[in-house]
Amino acid sequence: MEVRIRPYRIADHAAMIAMEAQVASYRPEDQPAVDAMYQRANKAKEADTGIWMPTPQLPNRTIAEEFNAFWVAEAENGDIVGMAGGQQFLLEEILPLTHSLAKRWQNREQVAELRRLRVAESARRRGLGKALSQTVIAWAQEQGYPTLLVNTTSPQLPALTLYRSLGFQDVGLSYMGEYEIVWMEMRL
Repeated sequence: MEVRIRPYRIADHAAMIAMEAQVASYRPEDQPAVDAMYQRANKAKEADTGIWMPTPQLPNRTIAEEFNAFWVAEAENGDIVGMAGGQQFLLEEILPLTHSLAKRWQNREQVAELRRLRVAESARRRGLGKALSQTVIAWAQEQGYPTLLVNTTSPQLPALTLYRSLGFQDVGLSYMGEYEIVWMEMRL
């Protein structure tokens, strides 16, 4: 499958949403890990140590409002089969301000984030996630960010493996609602 990565266009929105709706968060075989994550999140909430926060109700924003840059992967037939975005880190939206990582990344102008990496099931295991991630890494370097972050939930083993292979380092955990968030950082 030939795929090209290009900047997002407003005309891509419906196809992108349709592709994203088909990307399952977890595979059936992930269920034991998902259940264990939910238990750890509940314990973090009960412990009240400053690393848990409720799932935020974020405003409905367009791609242009939410991201500084966004790309789609377009197959030869015109289907959108992947996406990824880069943005300046929005600390208060996703990390409790009491968390030690919030202090580490409080100078948000110095921190970018790789977000919303998605690859359609039909396009997986072909290097597309890596190519989209490298596009965001190159963007962050061009913009002069010294730090690039990414996060995912702990049961997302393929994503964790990909990010580690690209050079991201695990730097901590946080909890949002029932989710355990693995934070990773790359110094650029």
